[in-house]
Amino acid sequence: MDREYRAVREDTRRQSRLLLRRFIIVAWWFFMMVVLSMYTANLAASLTVNNMDIGIKSVKDLLSQKEIAWGTVKSTHTDQILQDSVDPVYKELHSKAEFVTNQSEGIRKVNEEKYVFIFETPIIDYAFKSSCDVVRIGAEFQSFEYALGFPQELPTPS
Repeated sequence: MDREYRAVREDTRRQSRLLLRRFIIVAWWFFMMVVLSMYTANLAASLTVNNMDIGIKSVKDLLSQKEIAWGTVKSTHTDQILQDSVDPVYKELHSKAEFVTNQSEGIRKVNEEKYVFIFETPIIDYAFKSSCDVVRIGAEFQSFEYALGFPQELPTPS
């Protein structure tokens, strides 16, 4: 009886060690599968991304090339900034611009043609937030803030 008890007890210890080893092996393979999946996904993403480098990094680069047209909406704040600029580069940018009649036409031309639309950053960001084929290049050349005017009698929400 004592011999059978010892055999059962030893068998239980052996099984618990085997179970622990199996758990460690399964956890290791699961970890390796996750790492391998992440590596494969990153590799696939880096191989399929189109290189969107068109060689234009600044306004001077835009002026020095002949393939891509550019412009803004006529008689807008952006048009006035370019037209009244003291910087000769911005004056030249304005003089060679192909103007559009409204924002929608500028956005359409960017999507359908080789065209650079120069306009206010918040509007450009909003218009192209879902488009992966459009890239914003360069820094803002003029920044300004928006303000809202309200009559004094208007009750303020509490």
